[in-house]
Amino acid sequence: DFDQERADMQFNDKFARFARSAAQERAKNVKHDVGFLDGVAEIFDSDDEFQLDEVEPVEEELGDPILQRTWLPANTYIESVILDGVSQSKGVVEVEITPLGLSQKVGFYLVNEYQEYYTVTWDPITGQIQWFDGKVDVT
Repeated sequence: DFDQERADMQFNDKFARFARSAAQERAKNVKHDVGFLDGVAEIFDSDDEFQLDEVEPVEEELGDPILQRTWLPANTYIESVILDGVSQSKGVVEVEITPLGLSQKVGFYLVNEYQEYYTVTWDPITGQIQWFDGKVDVT
C-alpha cells in the first residue's frame, strides 16, 4: 500500500527545507558594506525638524528623446488630440505624466493633404504607442 504521490510530496518538502536552510546559512556569511537604511540616521540626527511635506513638488521638463519636440512631414498636421475620450482640435493640450506614468489615455489623428488619416494611441497602463491606418475610434 505504497503511495508514490505522498512520498514525492514528502521528498519535495524535505528538499525545499534543505535548500532554504542552506541559502540562509550562506546569507549569514555575506558582508554588507552599504545598506539601504544607512542614510536614515542622518535625517533624525539633524537639528531641523523632519517633515514629509517639507518641500513643494517641483515640475521639471523631461529630457527623454521620445518626448522631445519633432517635426511632422510637409502637408501633414494633427487634426485633433483625444484625452480620455474628449477631443480637442485647438490650442495647447497638456498631457499629465506622473511618476507612475500616464494618468489618461491619449490618442491623436494625423491627416495629410489627401485627407488620409493615421491614428496614434498612447496606452496609460503599458506606456506603449500603437498606430493604425485610417481614423480609428480612440475612446
